[in-house]
Amino acid sequence: MAQGVPMDELDDMTLRKEYSPEALEETYYFSDYDHDDSIDWYFDPDHSVHSYLSDYHRLVLKNGDGTRYLDWEKYCSWFTTYETDEEYLKYFEEISKKIKWIKRYMEFERGSPEWIEVEARGFRQAVEIALDFPHMSFDLALTVRSDHIFNTRFDHFDREEIDPLLFEIWKRLTKRKITFRQALEQIQQENMFPRQEKCIQFVLDNSSIYTRLQSTFDTCVEDISDETPEDEGRRLITMAVWSKLHKEKTWNEYIMRKIEIAKHIGLDLQATCIRI
Repeated sequence: MAQGVPMDELDDMTLRKEYSPEALEETYYFSDYDHDDSIDWYFDPDHSVHSYLSDYHRLVLKNGDGTRYLDWEKYCSWFTTYETDEEYLKYFEEISKKIKWIKRYMEFERGSPEWIEVEARGFRQAVEIALDFPHMSFDLALTVRSDHIFNTRFDHFDREEIDPLLFEIWKRLTKRKITFRQALEQIQQENMFPRQEKCIQFVLDNSSIYTRLQSTFDTCVEDISDETPEDEGRRLITMAVWSKLHKEKTWNEYIMRKIEIAKHIGLDLQATCIRI
């Protein structure tokens, strides 16, 4: 609303006169807040009727196209305090370090007895770690365990495994001057990536479809020229895999962004409210 206005003119009284609640209601500002892409947060009007909530708890982050956050509706409904949120970030960091071992079992079939046992073991350890964090509830302990597994699984299958495959495709396209399909056929024949066999076969069986693998490849090599040396090409592809591929953000990332915004706009971070 104040875009283009000098900072020294942005005092509260002037803004209240220019943008009264009545004027904002008339322009449908409150009902249209979620369609403004210039900012990624807003104060939820539905939360304003609850006197026990502070502005920090009414602050909600937007979900973009609906895929920015892993469980956005749940995050919006959790009225945790700033103190709890800060502690959760430390708790999540501890879990990420101490339950890093779970990465060794990513190949287990989800729902299998082996995986259920591994998952239960991880949760028991997460609960034990939570004892050192007085503000952690059962729900938060459950969330941090689930989010840690989600991050580990995504990195394992969608980043670490896809990185060398994309490089092999790129190398064949740029150095051998063959097609995407031909590159996949060669890779399949050489059995270079057994764990990607189903993904590769799906592309080969569906030549008329623009597959996820093709989209991922195009995204990660779009800024790499054909003349780029192989070592540099591998490095750039790895960087793109870790920075460009879409990954939904978890609760800890939601908290970090929320705290950043709250501090920037000067909210009272010590105000209390109900706990989840």
